[in-house]
Amino acid sequence: MKVGNAPDRSHQPFPFEDVHAFLRGIHDAFGSRRMLWEADITQLTKNTYAECLRLWQEGLPFLTAEDRDWTLGRAAAEVLNWPEPA
Repeated sequence: MKVGNAPDRSHQPFPFEDVHAFLRGIHDAFGSRRMLWEADITQLTKNTYAECLRLWQEGLPFLTAEDRDWTLGRAAAEVLNWPEPA
């Protein structure tokens, strides 16, 4: 499940609280191991790339450090069969 552009769907500034329930629902249904963060810069119309990333780094209180790790890259690395960093 691609989730990176959620902040651009928000009608509020960071931390984009009006999309938190939606993202929590995705997290509860699929888990962080199936959530892939991305931010298609061509689709960002209201927020910056940095703001979109910041939401996942510090703006969603229900995510654990492990959830963040999976969502921000580990899940994509596993899907793409990328080697673990040394």
